[in-house]
Amino acid sequence: MQSGERHRLPSLNALRAFEAAARHLSFTRAAQELCVSQGAISRHIHLLEISLGVMLFERRHRQVVLTAEGKSYRDAIRAAFEAMDAATALIRPDSRPDTLNIRLLPTFAMHWLVPRLAHFRAENPGIAVRINTAHDHGDFGREDIDAAVEYGNPPRRDHVVERLFGELLVPICSPTPANGLPPPRHPCDVRHHVLLHSLHRPDFWRQWLERAGVDGVPVEEGLRFENSGLCYQAAVDGLGIAIAHVAFVREDLARGRLVIPFHLPMRNEVGYYLVYPQHKLRQPKLRAFRDFLLNEAAETRRHMKTEYGLSAAPAPVGR
Repeated sequence: MQSGERHRLPSLNALRAFEAAARHLSFTRAAQELCVSQGAISRHIHLLEISLGVMLFERRHRQVVLTAEGKSYRDAIRAAFEAMDAATALIRPDSRPDTLNIRLLPTFAMHWLVPRLAHFRAENPGIAVRINTAHDHGDFGREDIDAAVEYGNPPRRDHVVERLFGELLVPICSPTPANGLPPPRHPCDVRHHVLLHSLHRPDFWRQWLERAGVDGVPVEEGLRFENSGLCYQAAVDGLGIAIAHVAFVREDLARGRLVIPFHLPMRNEVGYYLVYPQHKLRQPKLRAFRDFLLNEAAETRRHMKTEYGLSAAPAPVGR
């Protein structure tokens, strides 16, 4: 590169607009991420295309698609932004290279990972784990996170996606419900108990009752909670019956705080996945956490297979 050529680089704002739009394949979502208007994103990208002399996007009806040149430029720009992020993190005085930032689902964190963290800490005393919880997918380009655990079948382009375990749902309740009735003995008996619902899993009861062949239960009634973990606690306290993932109530079942009134497990094809950018695996702290998480997940799959007949084989790893 000759002296002075660097001044021909596009503006950083234009590059940020393009990188966000290319990652989301949406000008609207890029605008939301960068806290600007959709028009600003469109103008930045239009000027960038004029500057480069190529079209980066095909504009279709309510959709944008990267051109071949756009895909190539996206990959190069992403690598540059990742390098800048890494350099910024290293130079900050408060940066701790031994701190692992993990984004988790609330119930997964409370009922599965946290009870296992002591084991990880004992094996890796030099790694500090910082956990934040949310139901939406983590944004690795915008948030300071190294990895995330996500639910469903996460369509994460350019990220490693590794399945931890599937979902096996069973009804749970206290051995001594607060309404004075004994735990139900037949699926149709749930109509005499309060149904506990998670706002983030609102269809669990409807799906389970359909698979159990039970009609006439008013699934729209009952108590609703912000997440499944609160439903489980309400069940422990005898407030009603919840649909729970067996992996998340294993300890409560073992200690007798909860019971499964009848053995009618429901398997969902969705599951829990570890997600992280490929380049993050160069960090020893993430490699250690990944190995730990996959080992613990394998034990959970073995338990589900032994106790409930759910196959322990994980789904293929995706990227």
